[in-house]
Amino acid sequence: MKKVFTLLFLIAGTLSASAQLQFVDAQGKEVPNGTTLNIEARIIDDGFGDVLIEGNSGLSVKNTSANVVGTSVKWDVQQLDNGSVQVCFPANCVSHDAVGTYDTDKGTLAGNEVKELSSEWYADNYNAYGNAKVVYTLYAYDYNGLSYTNQRVESTITVNFSFTASAAIENVKAAQNTKEIFTLDGRRSNQMQKGVNLVRMGNGSVRKVLSK
Repeated sequence: MKKVFTLLFLIAGTLSASAQLQFVDAQGKEVPNGTTLNIEARIIDDGFGDVLIEGNSGLSVKNTSANVVGTSVKWDVQQLDNGSVQVCFPANCVSHDAVGTYDTDKGTLAGNEVKELSSEWYADNYNAYGNAKVVYTLYAYDYNGLSYTNQRVESTITVNFSFTASAAIENVKAAQNTKEIFTLDGRRSNQMQKGVNLVRMGNGSVRKVLSK
């Protein structure tokens, strides 16, 4: 019996250790380890006199295994000319306005689940041209329902956000005419709420807008 128990334990450990997480783009395609992405920030007109500039990485995290896997993300803000960097993963949103290394809370992904990373740079204003550089490291853990163990690095990618005068001119018209505002849990609102809002623009696109 002891040998059988040991064998089952080893099999379970092997299955857990082989669990694999990866960064994917908006189309669900893997973003390979070591990739550098260059993201151009866009102007967002919230319809209430505030103009926000958002650079969205468009990244999500995918569990490629059939097992529940623990996860977290470390984000190293290496350059921040102005504004703040926000990450919403796996559940809570955290924003920082200084260079430094930060960690999300730990959470879980179900088998084959894809969860949006929601990582953005918000520039200070439409005249705040500049750049932000963030390195994201994806961690996986074994999770037994109570604790997270066996931390391992699954992937590391770099995102260079930028906001330039030419980008401002090209995107200002497309971002005009807010039609609808929603809270993150999907409730319609008559006005912007403090924090992150979902805004449907006049061109049909839906954007996340940070209201301070």
